[in-house]
Amino acid sequence: MIRIFTLLFILLAAPRAHCVEDVLFYPQKAWEVGLTMGKFLPKGVSSGVKEMLTFTGIHASFPTKLTHFEFMYISGRGGDVDYMNASIGMRIDFEAYDVVNGFMTLGMDYHRYKRAPTQVFTFDYTAKSGIHGGFGFTSQISGPLFIRSDIKLNIGPGKSLYIGVGLTYHFWDDSDENTTSN
Repeated sequence: MIRIFTLLFILLAAPRAHCVEDVLFYPQKAWEVGLTMGKFLPKGVSSGVKEMLTFTGIHASFPTKLTHFEFMYISGRGGDVDYMNASIGMRIDFEAYDVVNGFMTLGMDYHRYKRAPTQVFTFDYTAKSGIHGGFGFTSQISGPLFIRSDIKLNIGPGKSLYIGVGLTYHFWDDSDENTTSN
């Protein structure tokens, strides 16, 4: 419960910044959907969830006045472990020095996993919640198609890190005058 209040405080207390030493924070006016794939590195999640897993998934986001509201679902299976992670959070986009287009994320997670069986026991699925923070970068490939990299640190259950890359398609808002910049 304290995690939820801390997360809400951070999200609501963060002021909107316009200019910080050639870094521009802005809400991009585009709905986005995308595919992602990468590696999931768990630590302390469970005694039966120890190995690095390959994850694939989807993400979608829509703009609000200050940020993007983002959903992500990633899952993977390996070494008799079945793991899925669903997250919801806020994403803040930024542009640095007219070169780097990046984002920061903060939100809540839902983890559901089935740990590897032992010689004596088999285990059912376990569901737990947690929070995440992360960052990443985007780069326009052509028109509305972008490549996106993600680094997401999950806290609870245990600690885990997701490092992924994927494609994102932007559905531009017709009222936005500058629809070709990211």
